[in-house]
Amino acid sequence: MDRNLPSTFFLFLSLLLVGLTTSSCNGTKPADDPANAPVGSSNTLSAIGNLQTIQTVGLYEYPKLESEVVRVLPVGETLITTPEVSEDWVFIDRAGQATCEPWLRVQTKEKETGWVVAAAEDFEIPSSLVLSWQRNNRLRSLLPETSLQQLRGYQQAWERTDQSSVLLVAVRNALAIQDQLRTAVSALPCQPESNWLAPSWPGFVFQPQAPGELPLLWQDYGQCLARATQTKGDTDDRLFQLYCQIYPQDSIAYHYSAWQFPEPEGDVYSLLGRGIHLDLLTKADQLFAAEPFLEPELRQITKAIITDILDAPAGYWERRERIVEELEAICNARWRILEQPDLVLLHRRLKAFSKSDGSAIPTGLRLGRLES
Repeated sequence: MDRNLPSTFFLFLSLLLVGLTTSSCNGTKPADDPANAPVGSSNTLSAIGNLQTIQTVGLYEYPKLESEVVRVLPVGETLITTPEVSEDWVFIDRAGQATCEPWLRVQTKEKETGWVVAAAEDFEIPSSLVLSWQRNNRLRSLLPETSLQQLRGYQQAWERTDQSSVLLVAVRNALAIQDQLRTAVSALPCQPESNWLAPSWPGFVFQPQAPGELPLLWQDYGQCLARATQTKGDTDDRLFQLYCQIYPQDSIAYHYSAWQFPEPEGDVYSLLGRGIHLDLLTKADQLFAAEPFLEPELRQITKAIITDILDAPAGYWERRERIVEELEAICNARWRILEQPDLVLLHRRLKAFSKSDGSAIPTGLRLGRLES
């Protein structure tokens, strides 16, 4: 099979997803429940209509608190919303409830234009729509329109598609958007509540990074596998089964994979020597030969495994003899997914472990001491 197929086919399916999304969002049939409308869509905004203040609100010339106040809007003022949402966010603390929101560009009936903070408690919004209204404002502030379209495509593919390739492309897009979103959120001067994204990302869950840190979205491959069983073909099933083995504890992607052992103190050790690296490399290689479409994911997996073999900063949990045994099996196998530079580095690592002075590499740490 032509190895150019994955990239060209991926491009075709990405365009197909965007086309389906645009068609859905521009169709005449509205969402049954605006609160469940695709993120970034106009359904929630149209359900709310113009905004009406329920307490006094500052109308600012620019989306900054230091900007000039055009006018203090009284209770009952009607505002016409525009598509513009600021990139800047502002911290809000009212009655002990702290959050942060972007700004919305609005127009008054007197044709005054300016910016108001997108604080739901300032406007008359049905309680059933508050969360979706906030989510739409925040996502439109943080992501470009192309990413919003891909996110809508992911949601709709998750709900509707019966094609494994379409689901896989949608998941790829969602993971790329997840990375964009993490970068954007980390740059904010303040953080919204931790679970505001949850309804937008089927197949993901919130997991904390560390005690006291903001939880982030992580792929739940158990959910993905369950969804994949509903599509035609088993390409997506096989990939998500492999990911479930990489994250065996609960099938949720996280900082640590099956070939690593984290200690509470923060050190992360390689489990090379237990056969995990060889087993997962073998499965990735077999899948690579059978499903070229999965090349991006499989190369990412093999890169992570090889990186752990070549460089485990905290050291290796198993004894050197077991490490050498597994690494010899890896070096002596015939691989389709590993490239020549990978093999050269693996042979060098084996040689380093096999030397009589290999104690320079910390091994046997499960014994509570370095091997002599």
